[in-house]
Amino acid sequence: MQHFTKLQRAKQTQRHQDSRLALRNLFKATRDWGLDRRESLALAGISSLHQIGHWSSSADDILLTDDQVEIISYLLTLHRAVALRNPRQNEMEKWIKHADPQQPELEGKSPLEYLQKHPSKLLAAKTLSHLVCQEKD
Repeated sequence: MQHFTKLQRAKQTQRHQDSRLALRNLFKATRDWGLDRRESLALAGISSLHQIGHWSSSADDILLTDDQVEIISYLLTLHRAVALRNPRQNEMEKWIKHADPQQPELEGKSPLEYLQKHPSKLLAAKTLSHLVCQEKD
């Protein structure tokens, strides 16, 4: 029984570390897009002000859901793909905030608007990530 408890604690500790790392990388990536922390968290489907405030006071308490981790992974993939095409920060910010008529999947919205307004943050991040990774130069 004691071995099981140690294993649970180790898994929980790893999950907290992974959550902190995911958020740190999300904030670095979305800074290139001109977003603040609150906007970045909202893109990842984290909207509870209580949860955000609690994390601000104690980084040890950060624990993301599986969906939030998956959304962040798609956002980081998206950031990397865009950075390879537009390495300058102002170009990355311009790309995320301007609609591209050649992307009908985005319904006439900018990538940022699409991510913000889509009812499923996970599906929006996944769709946009796949679109950008498949684009030809």
